[in-house]
Amino acid sequence: METKDYQVIFDYIDEALKRQNEHVQEIVRNELVEIKGAIADLAGQIKTYHEEMIVMRHQMDRYDRWFKQIAQKVGITLEY
Repeated sequence: METKDYQVIFDYIDEALKRQNEHVQEIVRNELVEIKGAIADLAGQIKTYHEEMIVMRHQMDRYDRWFKQIAQKVGITLEY
């Protein structure tokens, strides 16, 4: 066989590797899109949770003030 006969094989291998590389890149892009979506969803959930915790903290502070006022009027000492 001459050197030029091998060129067909090399060209075939190069083309196969190119197609495989494109396929892998497409899979990675799709996975990254899914991961980005999941991260965005998680960030939204964390933000909502944080806002709920802020509201709950304000409610607890208000209840704490009420309990202290009631305890003073009733003559009870509150111990935490």
